Amino acid sequence: MQKLTRPIYKYWIEDRVYYVDEETQYLIGVDLDGENKKTILLTQYMDKIVVLSDTVLGISNGYNPGIFKVENGKTTQKVKGIVDQSLVNTNNMMYTLYGENEIHFLH
Repeated sequence: MQKLTRPIYKYWIEDRVYYVDEETQYLIGVDLDGENKKTILLTQYMDKIVVLSDTVLGISNGYNPGIFKVENGKTTQKVKGIVDQSLVNTNNMMYTLYGENEIHFLH
């Protein structure tokens, strides 16, 4: 059995294993066999990380609040505003923004 990383506390398993390296605060992705390790995102500015089937999202409620999509090493803000509540399944994210009554979907 191969050890993929030192002990970790935040991780997700989809088509790859994603985990937050507690020392560096980077989100790391690695294939299920331990190959192709890649740094995905610096998480220190993110309040929450969401891993959908083929997408990694970061939620920030700090200085630049919103939902950010991480793709090909670039981070793009998809939603502006403070996320109040969120619910995630494999392919979608349902969320509300602070001060709004509407429910939004992100696919």
